[in-house]
Amino acid sequence: MKLYTHDRAVLLVDGANFHATMKAHDCEIDWRKLHEYFAQRVQLQMAVYYTRTWNEVDDETKEKDFRPLQPLLDYLAYNSWKVVEKKTTDEKFRSTNLNVEMATDMISFGRGWLDLLIVCSGHGDLLYPTMRSQLHGTKVCIVSSLDPPMCSDALRREAIGFIDAKTLVPHIRREK
Repeated sequence: MKLYTHDRAVLLVDGANFHATMKAHDCEIDWRKLHEYFAQRVQLQMAVYYTRTWNEVDDETKEKDFRPLQPLLDYLAYNSWKVVEKKTTDEKFRSTNLNVEMATDMISFGRGWLDLLIVCSGHGDLLYPTMRSQLHGTKVCIVSSLDPPMCSDALRREAIGFIDAKTLVPHIRREK
């Protein structure tokens, strides 16, 4: 999809889904580079990272264990990203997803003040908010993968644009 420098855009990243997509392309994401990549191509109004987290609590000490995502979340929060966390301490809620939060934000952002939503997720549950956002005049561009397939076919067909994640690899790969 061609991105236009005059488009006001919001970048929405489903952390788990996008991480899995880029891992399938053997790419460790440099989040600064990802932000810069889109900021150079559109008028990036906001970047939002969605993740679920859980705190393991030691029954004896009642202290929370270190969360492995915390350094990343701190980095993002201090560097122009809004972080949306769904926290849980219960083992059975580890499969909790953030589709409701992403869908709500997509519909809210897609109410006319934006030109473009860049959604880094291929989850089929985002089909309806994609349709609603576009109904209100906001284009939706999905960033996901075709090979291996990580994007819902219906979502890809509905969105105005699609960017194959493998084309981003040279631009956003973390240097080792």
